Amino acid sequence: MQSRNGEAPSRLQVVRSINGASLLATAKSGEAAAVDTLYRAHAEKLFRTVHRITRNREDAEDAVQDSFLRAFLHLKSFDGRSTFSTWLTRIGINSALMILRKKRNSSEMSAHRAGVDEALWEVPDSAPNPEIRCAEREREFPRFPKFDCIHHGSGPTSFENVPVGPFASRSARRTGSRAPSSTVRVPV
Repeated sequence: MQSRNGEAPSRLQVVRSINGASLLATAKSGEAAAVDTLYRAHAEKLFRTVHRITRNREDAEDAVQDSFLRAFLHLKSFDGRSTFSTWLTRIGINSALMILRKKRNSSEMSAHRAGVDEALWEVPDSAPNPEIRCAEREREFPRFPKFDCIHHGSGPTSFENVPVGPFASRSARRTGSRAPSSTVRVPV
């Protein structure tokens, strides 16, 4: 067994690695005390690491909690190619990065002013009024051109200026004639 710098490990490192390996094996078997000991041994260092990434205490705590949850759910799949600390740190870094990605896609701001109890901010909406925007769009791009409808008492209604569109093309297909280019006169 060699230390990271190539020298022979000290007795303390050997004891810690043996204790760490047996502790990890005990935790893999489902022993709650071993899991708690692993948590206590790595939580502070993991918190410092993810706090440097998130730069926010609450997000760092969330990342630590998420990374320990993921690590202990997948503890049986830990194959020992790296140390437990390295594996857990990588999970923590990934959790912190996921939190930052989620925050980047959704902006948050407090609805409360500092020093004012339960008083909500009036946040003006920068988007134009949807009713005004819809009216402007209808003026720019009319969906259906208007047509005049003439009603003859109690009899049927005649349409004077029916727009060309689906109606004109369907009626032209039925009669086999060519539809006029702008309007169709529909007899009563």
